[in-house]
Amino acid sequence: MTTTNLVLRIANTVLMIGIPILAALWIFRRGKEGFRPIWIGAAAFVLSQVGHIPFNQYLMMPVLESWGIQSSAQSGVSLLVLGVAAGLSAGLFEEITRYFVFRTWLKGSPGELLPVKYGIGHGGVEAFLLGLVTLVALTQVLVLSGENALLSFSSEEVALVKSQLEVYWAVPWQHSLLGAWERVSAMAFHMGAPIMVYKSVRQKNILWCIIAIL
Repeated sequence: MTTTNLVLRIANTVLMIGIPILAALWIFRRGKEGFRPIWIGAAAFVLSQVGHIPFNQYLMMPVLESWGIQSSAQSGVSLLVLGVAAGLSAGLFEEITRYFVFRTWLKGSPGELLPVKYGIGHGGVEAFLLGLVTLVALTQVLVLSGENALLSFSSEEVALVKSQLEVYWAVPWQHSLLGAWERVSAMAFHMGAPIMVYKSVRQKNILWCIIAIL
C-alpha cells in the first residue's frame, strides 16, 4: 500500500457517494417539481431491482449456463452474449419501471426537468449504494492491514487474507478512480433514458420506451 493508492481509493469512494448528493442538491430547486421526482426515482430504482436481481440469478444465468456461457466470460462470443443479455435485462426492468412511474406516481407532474430529476434519483441512489459498498470494502482492507489484526485467524485464513490484500493493493493507481468514472457515465445515461421514456408516455408512443430499453 502506498499513500497514492490510499488517497485515490478514498477519493473514488467520496466521489461515488458525493456526486449524486451534489447533483440532487444542485437541481432540486430548479423547476417547479421540487425534490419529489428525485426521491421517487431513487425508490423506483430499488423497486426495479426487486424483480431484476432474482430474474438474473434464477432465470437468465441458468439459461445462459445451459448454453455454456458463464458469468465469468472474459472475451469472444460468450462475453458478447452475456453483455447483450445483461443489458437487455437491465433495460427491461428499469425502463418499464420508469414507464409505469411516469404513468402513475408522476402522471400529474409535467415539467421540463421532471425526467432529469427522476434520472438523478434513479442513477444517484445506485451510485450512492455502490459507494457505500466500496467504503465498506476499503474499511475492511484497512482494518485487516492493521498490526495484529490477523492474530485470531488460522494460518490458512491468514494466508488467504494476505493474498486478497495483495490483490486489492496491486490494482494500478490509474484504475483506482474507474468506479467513480463508471458511476458518472451511468448517471449520465440515467438522466437521458428517462427523457425518452417520459416522451413515450407524453406522446403515447411506445417506440421511445423501446429505444430506451435497447
